[in-house]
Amino acid sequence: MPTAYWRSQLPTLWQTISNRGPGEFQPSPWLPIRWAQHQVKEFDAAPVLGYLHRPIKVSMQDEHGKRLKPALQAKALQAGWLQALDTLPEGHKPVRLFYDTTDHEPIPFA
Repeated sequence: MPTAYWRSQLPTLWQTISNRGPGEFQPSPWLPIRWAQHQVKEFDAAPVLGYLHRPIKVSMQDEHGKRLKPALQAKALQAGWLQALDTLPEGHKPVRLFYDTTDHEPIPFA
């Protein structure tokens, strides 16, 4: 099923749960609800395959919504890349990069 379907089901799910549990939980887009105890145990027992870092979004539009010129796009991407590198622990380098050029918006191709 598409992601949009599952996201549309979240409001119904949120009505059936609470924020009960030890410590304070703050929902985020990446973790919208508190995990159950068995989920935490399964996660802790799973092997570490790698580390994912939060996405860095780089806009290819100016403040008026117009597409940036290629030189400014390159500068924006460079700034985003440096911002992404700043999230890594000292001395670590990225191994994989996931790159989405669309952000689910229609883009004209010339």
